[in-house]
Amino acid sequence: MLDDRTLGDADAPVVVEVFFDFQSPFAARFYDDVKPFLVENYIPDGSVMLVLRHFPLPFHNCAEPAAIASQCAAEQGMFFEFADELFMLGGRPSSDEGIVGAASIAFA
Repeated sequence: MLDDRTLGDADAPVVVEVFFDFQSPFAARFYDDVKPFLVENYIPDGSVMLVLRHFPLPFHNCAEPAAIASQCAAEQGMFFEFADELFMLGGRPSSDEGIVGAASIAFA
């Protein structure tokens, strides 16, 4: 279950598993509001592990390319840095150029 899309202790008593789409405004809201709350309050003490799972919706034209690009970032240990940049676009990378731009910032 552990991979580069997890934060927290693998033995945490609570696992928050989130299925998300990089173009979803709801995923962006989670990433902006809930993830920082978990990272600040529950992940450091080992009580929660956060697991992110891709669920690109077919009507979001850049969700699947963004998910694929984020997996490439994960293979280099940079998933969260890349995801941070994508979600700074408001959770809506609307073009391949937006995805490439997020990668260029994350890997700078």
